[in-house]
Amino acid sequence: VPYITKFSMKWFLAMPRAKAWMINTRTPDWLYKSPRTTYLQTWHGTPLKKIGLDISNVKMLGTNTQNYQDGFKKESQRWDYLVSPNPYSTSIFQHAFHVSRDKILETGYPRNDKLSHKRNDTEYIKGIKTRLN
Repeated sequence: VPYITKFSMKWFLAMPRAKAWMINTRTPDWLYKSPRTTYLQTWHGTPLKKIGLDISNVKMLGTNTQNYQDGFKKESQRWDYLVSPNPYSTSIFQHAFHVSRDKILETGYPRNDKLSHKRNDTEYIKGIKTRLN
């Protein structure tokens, strides 16, 4: 899969034609999503603070609470699937992003899960420690 720098000319040409988007942030409202495109929202962490629609008082330059929440609703309606790292996050994502459970893929996060799944693999751990000095 080729990597394309966000907002580059290649990006502007590729995004509307892509078969899949794998994104962990919000996307601009003006970005066209083709009906043929599958949008996989991977988000970027476990929600340990209020996120999305759960924020009752948004204090950000250039927006207010209502506009911020309306933007999140609009954004999340474009998602075909949302990756969740665990049941705790799944529960929060449902109301914070107004996403139905059937659109949430509770798969974990590959970057982190590899470490927890191999926590008893002494050779793997030793190899990491050696590489990190």
